[in-house]
Amino acid sequence: MKYRKILLGLLLIAAGMTACTKQLDALLVNPNAHSLSTADVDLLLNNVQINFNSFYSTASD
Repeated sequence: MKYRKILLGLLLIAAGMTACTKQLDALLVNPNAHSLSTADVDLLLNNVQINFNSFYSTASD
């Protein structure tokens, strides 16, 4: 009886870990992520320039 409970528990855990991988993969796609084809280099360079300016203005104080 104890052996059956342990086996049943292990089977339930194994089934729970593999139950929804197909549905989960579709939900984990980030729609806001940038790809190489949609990234704008001008905006990235502008952000680097702003951070560079901020770093040196705080370092000079």
